[in-house]
Amino acid sequence: MTAKNYVIQVGNMYFKGWGEDPLEPVFLLPDAVSHNKFVRRFTTAELPIAEKYCDQFGGEIKEVG
Repeated sequence: MTAKNYVIQVGNMYFKGWGEDPLEPVFLLPDAVSHNKFVRRFTTAELPIAEKYCDQFGGEIKEVG
């Protein structure tokens, strides 16, 4: 059985993490070079954290393979 991973999508952008200022989220566009390598992935155990982030900036959680 493989573990499930999730990403946060806001519009057509994906959440990468927090900038130097922890109040500024950083997002990547899907056509950015190697965006899949840098997008923040959440495990099933980390879903509460992802949900908290979605509440902060209005994203939605998507399951990825």
